[in-house]
Amino acid sequence: MNIQGIPVGSVVTASGVQGFGDGYWYHRYLKPFGLNFTGATDICKTITVEERPGPPDGPGYMEVAYNGITPTELFPKCIYVDLLRGITLNAVGLVNPGITKLLECGILQRRKGIWIMSFMATSTDDVGAQTETEEFVAILKPHLRDFQGTALLEVNFSCPNAGLDPNLLINRIGTSLQTLRELDLPQGAKLNQVIPPTTAKLILDDPNCEFLGGYNTWPLPKIPNNINVPTLLHGPSPSRKRGIPEDGGASGGPFLESSLRWYKDVRAAGATKALIGGLGILSPHDAVQMYDVINQPGCEASAVAIGSMSFLRSYNIAPTIRAIQKRSAR
Repeated sequence: MNIQGIPVGSVVTASGVQGFGDGYWYHRYLKPFGLNFTGATDICKTITVEERPGPPDGPGYMEVAYNGITPTELFPKCIYVDLLRGITLNAVGLVNPGITKLLECGILQRRKGIWIMSFMATSTDDVGAQTETEEFVAILKPHLRDFQGTALLEVNFSCPNAGLDPNLLINRIGTSLQTLRELDLPQGAKLNQVIPPTTAKLILDDPNCEFLGGYNTWPLPKIPNNINVPTLLHGPSPSRKRGIPEDGGASGGPFLESSLRWYKDVRAAGATKALIGGLGILSPHDAVQMYDVINQPGCEASAVAIGSMSFLRSYNIAPTIRAIQKRSAR
């Protein structure tokens, strides 16, 4: 994937997989078993304008240290993992220290190489979301000259997707991307597959959208019956059973076939710009299938996203990156 002359590559790590670039405590223990992200471009954990603390202050659900980044629980209650079935449920709630604190401690400025920044406005109404977006631009823009690496921007619109009229979603995304263009960063949109493929294509047609990913988690109440997820995800949410007041979003192996169909339909609708393909990828074979779906003749080169594989099937990370690189070199 090449965006405005920046060689992003054929593999990315999905937002949050490596935190803000420094990874998580368990990564060091899984490295001997294949957890190696070399060759993949990182998308950082989603950033918001205001700090989103974890409990007890909220509104997020992951308990973190004073820095607003480091989880204090070895196995957070807001993340349910079923290794046997290859599925996970995430109700983190966008916990992060906010753009101002991240800039004050220099985490974003120190990042080197090519990476992708993830941003989300959390307001549920269009006016509030636009105000947040304008604030994000005003705070970040003066610091871009201090960035050591080359950053792109992925705008996360996935959480507001559920229940929004697709036409209203197009208007919100278009306005946000126009505002964010002031940062002069190559930028794209991140959705989940609740959005119809035809709507995704219209969003990608926006001149301010260079790429699009549909790999965010499925909101638990909206998982279609034709997706063969464990019965536990059709009943009371495992997150709620753990005391989290949200259902969460699911990802993992059971979503692969549905995900492949969604991306096929996005291409069939006429989308030719770059896509980031993911959701349900747990093996090199899965990743190659996704790569072949999103990389069609006449379309811009696209990338595969590695997400929950990082802890559901960590031993497949390095082989998957190699398999995609080999495929893309053909």
